[in-house]
Amino acid sequence: MRLQTTVIDRQTTPLGELVLERYDAETGEVGYQVSIDGAFLMATHGCASERSLAPLAYARLGKMGTGKMGTGRKNGDRHRFPEEI
Repeated sequence: MRLQTTVIDRQTTPLGELVLERYDAETGEVGYQVSIDGAFLMATHGCASERSLAPLAYARLGKMGTGKMGTGRKNGDRHRFPEEI
């Protein structure tokens, strides 16, 4: 799958150049991705790790419920995330 990307912002940091891009896939999917010095860091697609880690982190705090954490891509997923602290 080929992506067409558009740079939204870039900043020089002590770790290298941090870049935020919007992508448009051949499939019609649109999203955002972040890289630093050309190395991919994260994107708005495939957020399974965030969905897995957030409940574990908040369980350690003893606070579970519904809230606005995460990318908000799917309203049905909100029950998986904790309330705002």
